[in-house]
Amino acid sequence: MAEFHNKIYLKLSTLIGEAIEKAFDGTSLPQDEIISMIGGAPNLKMGHFAFPCFILAKPLKKGPPQISAALLENIEKPEWVQEVITNPDGIAAGVESPTARQQIDIGVSNIEDVVEPSSRLGSAERLAVYGNAYFARLVECLGEEFPATRHALGEETFESFAFGYVNDSPSSSYSLGFLGERFAQYLIETRPTDVPKPGWPDFLIDLATLERTYAEVFDGPGPESLDTLKPED
Repeated sequence: MAEFHNKIYLKLSTLIGEAIEKAFDGTSLPQDEIISMIGGAPNLKMGHFAFPCFILAKPLKKGPPQISAALLENIEKPEWVQEVITNPDGIAAGVESPTARQQIDIGVSNIEDVVEPSSRLGSAERLAVYGNAYFARLVECLGEEFPATRHALGEETFESFAFGYVNDSPSSSYSLGFLGERFAQYLIETRPTDVPKPGWPDFLIDLATLERTYAEVFDGPGPESLDTLKPED
């Protein structure tokens, strides 16, 4: 188990190191230093590993959200799996999508050539586990960003709206900071036409807009991009 654990850290540190060099014009960190920085995620709902981007904020003069987005944009990813499990129409549609077939040109009947079945699940079913978890996590993340809207709607109704939103507006960034940027607009576009204005739907739209504003302010650029004060100043 320890050997397997070490292999994971070596692979992660290599990917992160390459992403840092690509994203920030040749900036590099020793692999041992990157390994020492990788730790467990504060919440398993966020994944199993975490890399503290705030440590790079001062030398790069960028905020942690900007660093995180840049790393995620440049890190090597399993493109085929990503395309398949994130397709809102399901695994079969994902496998047959033009983007996925550009990566690996197979049809649904040949999934086993890429993903081995287990003793309990077929290849498509194994991928579906990850696909379902992907969308469930996005819905959960929206609930974390819009807690007041979730409370006002109730868990079940909010999850219904959130699932509709992530299907209608698939995430286009590897940063969850952009996930909810169109949620208020989605509520506007799906507002019931038979409810007089102003009404309950308009309150929810305003509430979601306010919560999104909070998120944008929190993730916005900070003083990291500014020159620090010198003693003589």
